[in-house]
This record gives sequence, C-alpha cells and structure tokens, in this order.
Amino acid sequence: PDDKINDTVNYMYSSYKQEALLAIKFEEKDNNYYKVVKLGADTRQIMITSFKIIPKELLVLDNSDCLKCDIISSQGNEYKNVLIENTDWHTKQKFLKALGHQDCVFLGSENDLQALCQFTQQNIPLRKAGTKVIGLHKSVWVVEGMNIDSDGIRKEQNTVPYEKGSDAFYHRIRYSETTNSEFQSTAQVFFENIFEINEKNKILAYLGWFFAVPVKPLIQDISGSFPLLFHHGGMGSGKTSVAELFAKLAGYKDTKPNSVTMRSFPMLKLLSSTNAIPQWYDEFKVSDMKEMDVDNVLRFMRKSYAGENESKGRADQTIENYKISAPMAIMGEWNINQPAIMERVILIRTNDVVKKNKDMQNAFANIKNLELSGIMPEYIKYCLHQDITKIFTEAKVSVNNHFANAIVAPRIINNLSAMCTGLELLKGFLHEVNIIAPVIDYASLFNDQLEEITGSKTGMVRSAVDQLIEELSIMAEKGEIYGDNYKIVEARSGKRLIAI
Repeated sequence: PDDKINDTVNYMYSSYKQEALLAIKFEEKDNNYYKVVKLGADTRQIMITSFKIIPKELLVLDNSDCLKCDIISSQGNEYKNVLIENTDWHTKQKFLKALGHQDCVFLGSENDLQALCQFTQQNIPLRKAGTKVIGLHKSVWVVEGMNIDSDGIRKEQNTVPYEKGSDAFYHRIRYSETTNSEFQSTAQVFFENIFEINEKNKILAYLGWFFAVPVKPLIQDISGSFPLLFHHGGMGSGKTSVAELFAKLAGYKDTKPNSVTMRSFPMLKLLSSTNAIPQWYDEFKVSDMKEMDVDNVLRFMRKSYAGENESKGRADQTIENYKISAPMAIMGEWNINQPAIMERVILIRTNDVVKKNKDMQNAFANIKNLELSGIMPEYIKYCLHQDITKIFTEAKVSVNNHFANAIVAPRIINNLSAMCTGLELLKGFLHEVNIIAPVIDYASLFNDQLEEITGSKTGMVRSAVDQLIEELSIMAEKGEIYGDNYKIVEARSGKRLIAI
C-alpha cells in the first residue's frame, strides 16, 4: 500500500542521506550550527555559527550562482531573502559581509566555511535561472516577483532577477495585478486622454518610442539599433511631468527621473540592468555641466543606441563587461547639435503651449493620478503574441515609401521605423481591448520628425563643418570676420571667399 511505500522511502532517505559524503558533519540546535568532532569513541559538538540557514532557491547565473535564503539567528531574529554569492563562501570576511547582521557570527575556520557551504547545498529545494538584466528574455518578460509570457502572468517565476543591494534597479519596477474591470476602466480613461496632453505629433512620437521599448531587443536584432528619446524645451514645457507619467506607466515605484550628472559607474550599472524598460535622465543643460559630465552622457548615448559593451577592471585584475542595453530618454533645456547624436534619436521639442491650453491641462489632470502600472502586463502579453519582424519590416517599407524622393540617412529611417512599430503595436493593442485608436497621419508625423532631427527637410543631419561654415557666412555678411584667424580673400575666379 502507498503508506507502506512512503514510510519505507522516508526511512531509507533518513538513514542513507548523503551525510556520509560531507567533509564535516553538522547538527542544528537552537538556531545554531555545531560541528560534530570525534574524540576516540566519543563525539563532541563545537559551535560554528550563531544562526541557521534556510535555503529557498539557487539562482543560476551565466558565470556564477547565488543562494537566496532566510537566516534565523540564535536570538530569534529572522532575515528574509538574504543573497549569498558563490564567491561569498571563499572567506569568512566575505561571508559575514553577505549576511550583513551583527547577531550572525561565524566561529569556524575557512575549511569549516567550505564544509558549511557543502552542507547547505544538500538542502536547496529548487534551482532557477537568474538574471541581472530585467526585461525581455527570449519570449519571457522578467521583473521582480513576476514572469510574463504570451499566456499572461506565470504562476511560478522560472527566471528571477538578481543584483546585490537594496538600491538595485530591479527593485524599482513593480506592476500591480488588476481585475479585468479595473484594467478596462483605467485603460479607457488613460487612452482617451493621453493623445490630448500636448500637440498631436509630439505626443505621437513619444508614444511610438515608448510602446516600442518593450520589444527593443527584437527590433535591435533586426535593425542593429534602437533610437533614444531626446525631449527638450524651456522651463515649464512639461518635460518632467510627462516623464513621470510614463514612468508610472512603465511600473516605476519612484517616478523621479535620474540626473544626467550622476557619476559614470552608477550610470553604467543602471544602463546595463535592463534591456527593455525605459530610463529617464533629466537636467541636460550644457551651461551648468562640467565638460567631463557632458562627454560622459554623450558617450553613453552613442553606446546605448547599438547596445555596445563597456569594460571595467576588478580588484583582482580581471575584467567585467557591461552591456549598455537600457532604452535611454534624455531631457533638458538644451538641444543637442552633434550630428552623431542627432541621427540616433527620436526628438521631441516642446514649448509652453500647455500653459495656454485648458483642454491639454484637463486631459493631463484626468490621467495624472491613475494607477497605471497594471496596464503594462497586458500590453507585454499582447506584444509577445505579435510578429515583430513583420511589423517592423512593414513599418520600414512605409517610411522608405514616404521618403522615396528624398535622400534620408539610414539611421533616421530605422529610428522612424521603430517609432512606427510602436504606434502600430499600440493601435493593435487598443483594438484588442476594445478602445478606439486615433487616426494617425504618418506623413505629417514623419515630416515633422525629419525636420526636428535634421533642422531641414533634406534628410541629412548637418555636420559640424556645415554648421561652422554657415555661422562664418553669417558673420561675413555682418562684417564681423577680421583678424588673423578668418579672412575674406579673392579667388582667381573673382569670387570672394572665406579663408579659415
């Protein structure tokens, strides 16, 4: 009978457990571990720790692993979800630092620590894939406490985000689980108003970029790049307010944007911590920034466009590579005039029109306090059902057909195609949830973006030399060219030229 089989199995398991294979035998008593030492025919227990470890799961990373466990001290204090990396077992100093609590004391030697590691491994109930990069992993969306696939939210989380520290980026993202009626009412109000909060083509460009971001890795695989968002305008033009609104939609618990003047390494860590969740960086104002800070931001912007790697050295003289994969949105009162950057952005230029337009203010007020974080899981589920390659290819054909009679830089074509992909995904999603989608005038939107990015309708961003010559020609017309640096000379043909 079943009960006899169960009793037999349990007896055999308890009798022949792999304790014989352990280097040191441990016993647990009163939330302490004791090392069992043989002294002739007798045994003696020597206290090794003032705590016990309750393993929960082992997160298997690309080049290492990490134990997630609960710690209970002999004083009865319980510490949840303590993370112990494989390298933390190498020395007592690292081990105690990983535990992080004063009532957790280890009294053994380095050998005892290795034996305790072996003993703990015997009791790990399950293993899961771990990742330091949240977002889209193949066909699964990974954030803290949630995995989403094409069927919706998974009951069990098979891929778990991991990064040490309470300030790790993945702790900032949290979606709310809503009922169908809650989702429908929130989505209805949001999408009825979001298209009215600013001038139509500006908000459409923003929405196109934002709703393409969840499939950024797929678009980047197809085109080799993904555009940044650059939102600039004067004080009071609504940059920060709009960013905080979209951050709430993206699942941020704290919607305040990052500062572009943060130190290089923290920014590198942030930009390598996700591949499909947007990050906003505010206060790009060249006059208030150090030259090093400006160069740092521009370098990260160039690398983020194609998802490049940056290497940093460790104390042990090895190298760690960070892939700059986060979708970047930069905001500030200054425009960017570097051709290499201009070809990599979707550009939103706003003014104080919102201050003068009551309808825009009312539309923003209607959605400002909505609980928006429940929308993204449904949208992500929808995106995982779609053929992104087909949608992007059709979008690119549409952009190329529109500019058939103009020469437009390939990067700009790809950027506008990504924006168009986001809008098409948004339209399909609205249709799926029975919300009326607006009619989009793509011709007008493409033309506006081309003029914003290039400063003209030529399709090519002016180089630094073009800009210099243009400025010098204006100075020459005003009679401001003089001295030894710039001269007006007469060529053999009789033309008057500027000699630099």
